[in-house]
Amino acid sequence: MLLPSLACLVYPDILNRNKTVLNSTPDTPLLFLFLQLIIAVVFLHVSALFSSKIEIPHWDLYTAKKLLPVVTINIVGLVFNTLCLREVEATFFQVRIWGFFSLSPC
Repeated sequence: MLLPSLACLVYPDILNRNKTVLNSTPDTPLLFLFLQLIIAVVFLHVSALFSSKIEIPHWDLYTAKKLLPVVTINIVGLVFNTLCLREVEATFFQVRIWGFFSLSPC
């Protein structure tokens, strides 16, 4: 219950900050996305060091092959999302996201 409510408060601010950065540097949206992904991975590993509830799984080739389609679709979605955010107003995304959150207990 707390997490969707927190997301409803934090997401618009993050979205507006992303839009501001994309507007100020229109030639680097994919670099911006890549840096955000790297920061998220670093935070995940740092969190795993300080919490016993977070466990980083060990990867093998079989698992990587099985996850490749899902990861690829996720990356393509993030790229299109970033490129679309660069081209349209941030309110377009806020309407879309608020429609999603209206299904959750916000």
